[in-house]
This record gives sequence, C-alpha cells and structure tokens, in this order.
Amino acid sequence: MLTRTLRTLVVVLLVTTLVVVGVVGTSQAMVGRQRDGAAEVAAPMTVRRLKNSVVPAVCDFRAARFVNGVHPDSPRPDYAEAYILGAAGTGGDGPLQAKVGNLTADSVADGVILTLCTYGGTAYYFNAFAYRPDGTRMGRLPIERYIASVDFPPIYGNVSITNREVRLRVWSFRRGDAHCCPSITTNLRLRWNGSRFVRVI
Repeated sequence: MLTRTLRTLVVVLLVTTLVVVGVVGTSQAMVGRQRDGAAEVAAPMTVRRLKNSVVPAVCDFRAARFVNGVHPDSPRPDYAEAYILGAAGTGGDGPLQAKVGNLTADSVADGVILTLCTYGGTAYYFNAFAYRPDGTRMGRLPIERYIASVDFPPIYGNVSITNREVRLRVWSFRRGDAHCCPSITTNLRLRWNGSRFVRVI
C-alpha cells in the first residue's frame, strides 16, 4: 500500500514538473507575443525591449544585442563607443532616443532607436533603426537619402512616432560649417509604405 502511494506521488510530481516545464517553454517561445482569443497577435514593443535590441554592425562594432542601450563591447580602450542616444552611463544628458508607437496598420506599437557610434576619434556617426513588435528589424531609416550634408555626416537629434510617422530632427552641414556647428535644421517625417520608409511631404 505504501509503495503504491509512493508511486502515485512520484507520477504526480513528474506530471506537475512536465506541465511547468511546458508552460515555461511556451512562455519563452512567445516572447513578444500574446493571445487574443484564438488568434495570436504581436505584443506591443516596449522601451525596455528596444534598449536590448539586436543592432546591426555600426562603425567598426560587430552586430550585437545592446545591453540597456549600450553595445556590449562599448566603450573600448581606444575610446570608441556605440550606444543609443541618451542611454544611461554614456555621458549624454539628453532623453533616451528609444521610442514606441504604431508604424503600420495593425495598431500594435513598433519602435525606433537612434544610435551613435565613433571609431575612437572626434567623428561621430548616427543611425536610426525601426523594429516590429516581435523585435525583428524593419530596417535602417534612410535619413541621408533625403538630407544632404557637406563634409560631415548629419546629426540626428530627437525622434518620435506620431500618426504612424517617424518624426526626426536632423542637423546638417553646409560647406564651410565647423564640425561643432551645423547650420541646417530639418524636421523629417518618414512613413512605412509596406516595404520601406519614404518621406512625407
């Protein structure tokens, strides 16, 4: 009788363990997903997830998952850096440039980040990347396609998402402008057309 009871307890424990493992596995497999009735839909993007996004290679930093807004190899001994603008611990005092909002027709929040990188000198380079709710990258925003800048690359200021548009302030250089002082300011609006970002006039 005791042996049968012990066997029953072992079976119950095994079943319970399998159920828990299955639930955990399912939850991990559905990161960035949630159930809406019978249909599976993407969970909205969050700033926290954006800060830990996989970012493609920038400057001479490898493609990698950022950690709290900073490339895992940054800063390097040669003072090269790569990070999301405004990320904690990067020396910047501006607001974090990781923003969420709907960019497509599905009414689920996507996200955009602005990154800065250097090769260790005084030159700096900016990128803007958009992400779907599940964390896949929609692409790099084609800022330079619409903004001309002479001698130095344009500087990305702040970004927002409004009415399914990415709105970005960009400073660019005329010939003769000092590196410190770009003289052209553009408020750029971009919209996702289903395959790429295009300018809104």
